[in-house]
Amino acid sequence: MERQRFYTVPEVAKLLRVSRQHIYFLLRHKKLRGIRIGGPKARIRIRDEDLEDLVSSGSPVGKRA
Repeated sequence: MERQRFYTVPEVAKLLRVSRQHIYFLLRHKKLRGIRIGGPKARIRIRDEDLEDLVSSGSPVGKRA
C-alpha cells in the first residue's frame, strides 16, 4: 500500500511560487482541497493528489481570476 504525501500550506505556497494567503484563498473558494488535522486550532494539510488536480486543471494558480 502506497503512503500518501501531505503538504503544509507554506510548502504548497513555495512549490507554486505564490503567497500563503493565496493558498488560503484557493482553499476558501474550493479551488484546492485541504484536510484539517487536529482540534480547535487544526492545521491544514493538502494531499499530493489534490495539488496535482489543481495544477492539471489548467486553472491560473497565480491569479485570483
